[in-house]
Amino acid sequence: MTLRHSGFAMNVHQGSLQLFLTTNLADTYSPIVVALRDGAGEPLGARRVDLSLDAPAMPTLQQMHKIVAQHPMIQAEFFMRMDALVHSELLCIRNAFLGKRGLFDKSVHWPDIEDDYASTGEPGIANFPRSALKPLEAQGRGFSHGHEKVIAVPQCRAARLKELFSGSGSEDGDDELRSWMRQARQAVLDACATLQYDSAILSATQLGVSVLPEPFTARQQRQSRFDGGVEVDGTVRQLVPATGAQRQGHLVREDVLATAAQRPSRHPYKEVPLTGAQQAMLPRYRLHASFGALPMLNEEGLCEAAMESDAAEHDLFGAAKQEPQHATGLFEYTRPFITNADNEIIGFRMPDGEEADEEDLEADARAWSTCFARDARSCHAVNHDHDCTATCVKYQKARSTKTGANAPQHAPKGDQKPSGEHVPLCRFWYYRILLFNVSGKIVNILRRGKALVPRPFIATTNEANECGRANPFRGQPFRSSSSDVLQCAVRCNADVQYQ
Repeated sequence: MTLRHSGFAMNVHQGSLQLFLTTNLADTYSPIVVALRDGAGEPLGARRVDLSLDAPAMPTLQQMHKIVAQHPMIQAEFFMRMDALVHSELLCIRNAFLGKRGLFDKSVHWPDIEDDYASTGEPGIANFPRSALKPLEAQGRGFSHGHEKVIAVPQCRAARLKELFSGSGSEDGDDELRSWMRQARQAVLDACATLQYDSAILSATQLGVSVLPEPFTARQQRQSRFDGGVEVDGTVRQLVPATGAQRQGHLVREDVLATAAQRPSRHPYKEVPLTGAQQAMLPRYRLHASFGALPMLNEEGLCEAAMESDAAEHDLFGAAKQEPQHATGLFEYTRPFITNADNEIIGFRMPDGEEADEEDLEADARAWSTCFARDARSCHAVNHDHDCTATCVKYQKARSTKTGANAPQHAPKGDQKPSGEHVPLCRFWYYRILLFNVSGKIVNILRRGKALVPRPFIATTNEANECGRANPFRGQPFRSSSSDVLQCAVRCNADVQYQ
């Protein structure tokens, strides 16, 4: 997939910043896939899934797998529609193409673009893109995704850097160059803190919202050894308290309903519907039409109404257990806006029709911040909690497990030697190598999990090709990088790396 026509080599030469983006769209969890499967419905506009709900009624995961297996065009249509939204609304790129096919509706006339920027001029999750390239691939069961490289314009222009290197900036060019580099480095860190998140609760901290602690299981604590114990050299390890895992919303719902009905829990794959799962939610707090009356998510970022009601689910492969609802999913998007004769927004209207005052605006902002922070935490924890599986080492050959003469003799049980002879190293770099001085001898120990990052920094080493990469705050060793905006918008595994 190529976006716009800007020269790729030219952008790199000009010192532009880069955003690496991968969205693994959750097709088997999405209510939009069910809506596409139903088509227009009978009568026109009828749907088995109501897209106007925070947590639409969904089939089971087994049934969703059957849908995408039997109808590959639904997968393709879902991918094209969602990818178009990611580019137009989140990256703010509307002139994108898959081969020769444009991703966007040609009936909509967008303003003409006079420059060579891919950006529409609105700041997106990559700021102002110059160009982007994304090769597509399919793995596992075959759903397509792409690894996108977005070239964005830095705020510190390369022309100024050229002046500093040529010495034409001032008489004391060396000091000015160092000052410029410090400012550029801080600008990169500031931008990274609002684009890339390695913590599920950082956006809540930035918004001043109190949320539940970041999920961290006892198993992860044992694997990473962030348990406050004593090291082989007598030093004390860092402590990350175990807080438990973030559970999928539909499984939480099943436990609540099973307890209320005094029955055993159903099979999570074959019998439990996906209603209430984070990836299957369409929270209405994101809509303009919810202004002044935001439907609040609970502390776990789930829809409370779905947790408490045993809504009838549908059998998509036979007779429906209930008649399809005539759900059009239409919203009054213009209801909250007060406009003048020139169609300019001059105020906001509350649900009762009265004009919103300053207190109403502040109350809505606080409610929205709480919903967004809870939603971002829940989605990030579910979609980006790294678990050590076979895919971590699938491109590496198994090594001998014999203990060699150079193996550390003082390593605690469960630690590994860093040479890779005990186990192949994780290709996602979820490990760290620690050095200890034991009786005058240096002992190397390999630990699972990434190092914690209490303060953001830019990498200066290049052991894992990380030189120049910005590292934001990380308070949990198994959390991968994403974006709070992407998590709340597309609700899937969305990898983000800012450099």
